[in-house]
Amino acid sequence: MFELGARAQQWDCLNQPGSLWEVPWPSADGTRLIRNHSYYYLEVENSSSSNGARVQQWEWLNQPGARWRL
Repeated sequence: MFELGARAQQWDCLNQPGSLWEVPWPSADGTRLIRNHSYYYLEVENSSSSNGARVQQWEWLNQPGARWRL
């Protein structure tokens, strides 16, 4: 059900486990991690800063592309 590298996409809320995300705590620098039910994190592929870069779920590797400012 949860696939490493699966794309994140906008969709109607259907209350499915794959649509449940949490923002558990702020980091010291004010950024936040966004984690889903499978404990994968929302991150920009390869920590790219290019417009249109793919956003996906990935395991926590302390990569800068997984840090978000809300």
